[in-house]
Amino acid sequence: NLGSEQLMESTGKVLEPIPPHRNGFGKVHLNLRGAPYELEAITGGGELKPGVPVRIIGVIDGRVLLVEPLEDEGYPHEDQKGSRV
Repeated sequence: NLGSEQLMESTGKVLEPIPPHRNGFGKVHLNLRGAPYELEAITGGGELKPGVPVRIIGVIDGRVLLVEPLEDEGYPHEDQKGSRV
């Protein structure tokens, strides 16, 4: 079981497209303590395509990651409370 403290600020890559504006789930791949994980993820900004590097900024219901792109070029993002930044 993964703790949200371990996940926060971790980085990974999109495996399956993540729809924009929290409209559905995609999947991300990340390594934690040397172990690979594939986890469901959502984003508050624009669609994230496979291969895009992402940062975990929140954990929802203990199992879904809230992510934003590592490079902010052209991607709107939100803070952890869900407000647009």
